Amino acid sequence: MRSIRKGEARLTDCVKERRENMKKQLEEINQLNQQNERHKFYKSVDVMKRGFQPRMSGCKGKDGRMIGKDRKILERIFYRNAE
Repeated sequence: MRSIRKGEARLTDCVKERRENMKKQLEEINQLNQQNERHKFYKSVDVMKRGFQPRMSGCKGKDGRMIGKDRKILERIFYRNAE
């Protein structure tokens, strides 16, 4: 029971932190707008709208399967013979 409450507390802390971060970003965007920094303003708004987008680093091997290890990817790209 106690561990569940600790988990909930961590979750609420994360939510609070995310909200504070969002407020901070909005204040920075508002400040850029007031300072007539149009390019930085629109770039910040665009980044905020898109949100977090995870990128996948990998490539396909000769057999069509995904390769995820960095060394294997480099071997596949530069040596073409490696799997």
